[in-house]
Amino acid sequence: MEVGQSNTKFDDLRWVRTLPSERVLILRKLFRRVGFFSIGGKKMQRLSKENIYQIYTENIRYANYQLEVIRCQARQLAGEYYWYISKGKESQIRRELINELKAVTNLYAYILGNRFELQLMKILHESSSAAFSETELENIKKKGTIYDKWFECIHVSFAKSKCIDWTDIDGINLLELFQDQKNYLKDFQEIITMRNRLAHGQWSTQLNSNGTQEITLNALDKYNDISKLVLLSKKLDIMVQIVETIVVYKDKYTKKFKEKLSHLIEESRINDCRIEKSSLSTYVKREVKVFDKKKSQKKFL
Repeated sequence: MEVGQSNTKFDDLRWVRTLPSERVLILRKLFRRVGFFSIGGKKMQRLSKENIYQIYTENIRYANYQLEVIRCQARQLAGEYYWYISKGKESQIRRELINELKAVTNLYAYILGNRFELQLMKILHESSSAAFSETELENIKKKGTIYDKWFECIHVSFAKSKCIDWTDIDGINLLELFQDQKNYLKDFQEIITMRNRLAHGQWSTQLNSNGTQEITLNALDKYNDISKLVLLSKKLDIMVQIVETIVVYKDKYTKKFKEKLSHLIEESRINDCRIEKSSLSTYVKREVKVFDKKKSQKKFL
């Protein structure tokens, strides 16, 4: 039996049927709160919302560690690749470098997609009194894709404070920010879908759900540049912080709340411009110089 599934429904317990209705109601609530389930016949206690929050927090920390390791490796590879270009050297090494760079860049994208999913789950399990109720949480989780879950999360977050004009946060339209006009979230849903297919033996070439046709997804081609992915990582972090702020803040009518949102939105706009202007060759200038120095030292040894 899978973890989280129970082999005994509360209403199927025989002794429950003999109790007065008010006691049944109390016990049903207790049963759901404690959340016992079984694995191989052994009863275990379901994790609390706080436990799950801590697990997702730790997983995000580990994903960030993975991203940093891959980023450093990608920058080094890109530096070597652009050194060969700057010297006009066409070689087997240069051809291998571009393949290695593509591999680690795609891996960075997959881990980034994973972290974006983890960040959503962390927000959903916030324990603040202003956070999601059990009903709201279940409604969000019922949505099919991570993209749909994110937008339901945002929709519910905004709806929880109906008196706030989200189109005017100190002159800024917060609703406009989450209309995803640049398709950041849709791109990452595509990356998450591609990542999921890795478990089914697919990698650089992917098939449809029936395994009968090759499919073309454009997200990894759009973000085949590690410099853009690093900036996109920051962009997603900012969006997460905005949603977290809306979810956990109890008093949303204070100047402090609006100022925090205004700062994050401005940071998001600046980051958008940086994503559009970034280029891998500029991003790895230092790495090119480092590799050039290394090559020069070997030459005179």
